[in-house]
Amino acid sequence: MYSAVHMDETTPHIHFGFIPISKVFSKKLNKERYIISNNLIFGGKKQLQKFNNYHANYLTKAGYEIEPGEIGGKGSYNAMNFRQVKQFERNKLENEINNLFDEYKSSKGNIKEFSKIKIISDDYDGLIIFKIWK
Repeated sequence: MYSAVHMDETTPHIHFGFIPISKVFSKKLNKERYIISNNLIFGGKKQLQKFNNYHANYLTKAGYEIEPGEIGGKGSYNAMNFRQVKQFERNKLENEINNLFDEYKSSKGNIKEFSKIKIISDDYDGLIIFKIWK
């Protein structure tokens, strides 16, 4: 059994896993032994799919926005795409901040014109940005 908390992405989340070990009687060996079997623990692939649907519905009712995967699908997560999206978001923020900073400099440092300062933290690559807007 293992669990790991991921704080390095946009949404902190936990991974949990275990190896489904079952105790069975082996006629060939004429004794009990341990085997790895999803079927004996979950009742087969269809039961595991039902559990995943139940889990998704439970989380949705609890107020979490989740997108359950396709039944039998391989998933759509792509690490390269994730990095490209994060880089695009970072570039967009940097441009916005540079524009606001230029505007701030042109106001001759009159901080009263700028009502909010927010710290944006991007845990993906440790970037911390101060965002200033009117």
